[in-house]
Amino acid sequence: MRSLTPVVCSYQRLGLSALWAVLALAAPVSVMASVEDCDAYSQADRLTCLGKAATASEIELTQARSALASAIDRWDEDAKYKAAAKRQLDAADYAFAKHRTAHCRLQQSLGGGAVGNGLEMRRLLCAEALNTARAAQLSQMAKSLSPR
Repeated sequence: MRSLTPVVCSYQRLGLSALWAVLALAAPVSVMASVEDCDAYSQADRLTCLGKAATASEIELTQARSALASAIDRWDEDAKYKAAAKRQLDAADYAFAKHRTAHCRLQQSLGGGAVGNGLEMRRLLCAEALNTARAAQLSQMAKSLSPR
């Protein structure tokens, strides 16, 4: 696993340094760089930047999910097992979305009385990190399947 040392000083005012440190462990370097780039902006512009990073992570997650579905289609296995894997992928997607929503609402609420955009920034950082980690998991699963 790569060593990640995020720049957290801008988030300390918002009480996000601990959250940032925890979430950084789950995110690959490529996405971390885009979130770190958000430190260069004012608080309002940082919110926009983090929103874009969260959206980019959703796109990355969608692409990883599609790649896994395609890998399942090419998998060197009987059709009934491919169908079962696709059903389980759908169920896992649903469970992940519910978990992400609940977990990021929790992260947001742990901001307490943060002012300005601090609470929404916490939620966006959480969503970005969870999406990125899930995309990496799905990509790894896709790579592990032997094609026909």
